[in-house]
Amino acid sequence: MKDNDDDTYPTGSQKDSGMLLYKENVPNPDPFAELKVLDDNHLKLRVQSLFEERNANLKRLIEDVFSVVTEISDIIQQTTTIQDELTLDAYNREVQVIQQMESDQKRMRDQVVRFVHATSTSFAEIFQQEPSV
Repeated sequence: MKDNDDDTYPTGSQKDSGMLLYKENVPNPDPFAELKVLDDNHLKLRVQSLFEERNANLKRLIEDVFSVVTEISDIIQQTTTIQDELTLDAYNREVQVIQQMESDQKRMRDQVVRFVHATSTSFAEIFQQEPSV
């Protein structure tokens, strides 16, 4: 079974994908024809370009990961800040409630003191008066 219907050797991207090249655009009379070996310079350039491509992809991937980690860190920091603010607001409301209760208690204590003073003064005046006959 043939992979290439036009009976020519692989060209373009097909030949770049392997280490050995067929002669370009020559009809393939023999499927087991001799392969042309890459010369050292071409092989070095190909390996170097592959490494550069992999390095660029790795660099891009690392930058993407760093960007995502930075976003996650910012989101966590914002969430923590919001949670801290909500907790602080709840504590402040509780402090205000306690202060209001203390103020109410002081006001009631003052009212009780005035009532006791007024009542005891009135009774004293009543009992000190001479009965009028």
